[in-house]
Amino acid sequence: MDSRSNAPAVECHRLTKGFDSSQGRIAVLQGIDLRVEPGELFMLVGPSGCGKTTLLSVLAGILRPDGGSCSVAGVEWSSLSPSALASRRASTIGFVFQQFNLLPALTAAENVAVPLFLQGVGRRERLRAAHALLEQVGLERYADARPTKLSGGQQQRVAIARALVHSPKLIVCDEPTSALDHETGTRVMDLLRDRGLRDGRTIVLVTHDSRIYPYADRIAFMDDGMIIDIKDSRNQPASTGASHA
Repeated sequence: MDSRSNAPAVECHRLTKGFDSSQGRIAVLQGIDLRVEPGELFMLVGPSGCGKTTLLSVLAGILRPDGGSCSVAGVEWSSLSPSALASRRASTIGFVFQQFNLLPALTAAENVAVPLFLQGVGRRERLRAAHALLEQVGLERYADARPTKLSGGQQQRVAIARALVHSPKLIVCDEPTSALDHETGTRVMDLLRDRGLRDGRTIVLVTHDSRIYPYADRIAFMDDGMIIDIKDSRNQPASTGASHA
């Protein structure tokens, strides 16, 4: 049996990350300790510039940390070569963004199929899978529509279908509701919880939108590159996992 089957969805220890500027090196993440379990909807919240999106990017394998460790589904990102990391990220991570990031020249179905294209899946099979996902999110009749013909909520549902089509273990969401009105944002969050957490998948979501906090299983509050508190919305005691290095 693969020992990774019982691994946390995400596990970080003493994670640090900084960026160079004209004023010198700026520390953005300062010793993050974090554990997210499979099946959780975990939110990262805090003021602008506190490190939320940087942390999300490290979890997703987009940025490499300066120090510490970060593993997803039992695989330590830093142990992988750049090509292996790209391959692992393509198969393991699903992305949902604030601005949808749909390709305007492609239909809704073709947009949903992009992760499968990157994995080398044949056109017929990937479009079949895309149509099945669009049906699940209530957009099958828009499969041949270009993004410009869709509302913001419809575009975000296409983006969610794209994030799910390759059955990733982790879905990372960067402000998925901030470009949507409250009613549409609520429908999107209902969809994320209903579809995104199936089969043991995990969601880590960055947001400024306090209206969607009730959807979280746990909420990590960040400031100055540290996790300063974790609220367990399931009314169970939770360690903050904070480090004040």
